[in-house]
Amino acid sequence: MITYFEAGTRDFLFYRKEGFPKVTETDRLGIERHWQELQKKNPTGLFNGQIYSCNAFDDDGHRLAIGVNQVDYKTYKWARDKKRLIPGAYTMGNCMLLFDPKRESFTLLQRSSGVAFDTGKISGIGGVLDYKQMDMRNFIGYVEQATIGEVAEEVRLQGGLKAVALLGLYWDTETYKVEFAYYGEAEVQGVKADENKKVIEVPKTELASFTKQNGYRIEASTRVHLNHFASKLSSISRQS
Repeated sequence: MITYFEAGTRDFLFYRKEGFPKVTETDRLGIERHWQELQKKNPTGLFNGQIYSCNAFDDDGHRLAIGVNQVDYKTYKWARDKKRLIPGAYTMGNCMLLFDPKRESFTLLQRSSGVAFDTGKISGIGGVLDYKQMDMRNFIGYVEQATIGEVAEEVRLQGGLKAVALLGLYWDTETYKVEFAYYGEAEVQGVKADENKKVIEVPKTELASFTKQNGYRIEASTRVHLNHFASKLSSISRQS
């Protein structure tokens, strides 16, 4: 089940909680075999980086206490592909719903056939949260800067990125996957030359219908954020 929290409804407390993910020796062998199979399908190479994951999530109505750990990408990919519900194995992610005021539209990206995973899927601008040593009191600041960095890496902008704000986050109660969504404004000129993706422009007035019509063409985590945000925009429009 997905639980969504809008920005401003909770305070955050992030803390390290080691010893996760809890996998057996048999699991480890399975992880290695699965990664080797993926490498055979993608001879140009896959990067097994270190990423953040969530292994504990508590909500007391005022504050979200989120336990985090370090995990490698191949463990996450194995857990996801094999549908293993293991806390501390699924990546923590980030996503930006980037609005172009000039075009009155949101910018989404669609992966091409040249990418290793989620071929053809539509998503917001974002990815996984790379692991780095830091003071956990600065974690939400790190998430915001990482999200801004994803935008700078993936799309070409005319001028700077403005009005960056956290929209909310969701928690999957089965996998413990956590993803943060941000809003930002900028005039988009296109994707960076080395990105195997193309821009999908969605007019602000069509965001809800686009999300509904495209269903599972939209990457699962982005779909959660779009459904929530489109519903909020619709509510604001009715009130005005």
